[in-house]
Amino acid sequence: MNEFTVKSILGALKETLDEMRGQPLGNSLSGIFTTTPPYDELQTTPDEMAPFMRVTMLPGDAADYADDARVAEYPRVQVDAWLPVTTDYADLQSQIYAVMHAAGWERDYKDAYVDVDTPSLRMIIGYYEYQGLPLG
Repeated sequence: MNEFTVKSILGALKETLDEMRGQPLGNSLSGIFTTTPPYDELQTTPDEMAPFMRVTMLPGDAADYADDARVAEYPRVQVDAWLPVTTDYADLQSQIYAVMHAAGWERDYKDAYVDVDTPSLRMIIGYYEYQGLPLG
């Protein structure tokens, strides 16, 4: 389980992001990234691209053990989304939670604030932990 798996899970929100933006992103992009979005490649700015999301792994290695062997892991990810400050962010934050929760992830932290690098955008943050990835 990694950031690419979570990106696929969040793909369920592509249409929502496109509707909020008023159009799909170019180059068949979903608006969900695992690195910094390709602003230069798209010849756009963060403001024009919003809303968009980024998924990154969080440090840690929580696990359950039995007979000195790892039997379950609990990977953690950070899901960030940027949207115009004039947009009500609560609905998108709820949709992200619903999609992640349905896939077995639970949020243990959330926040929202105006992005210091792009003050016209609000950044919403959620930390999620998978609720037990059995090994076998």
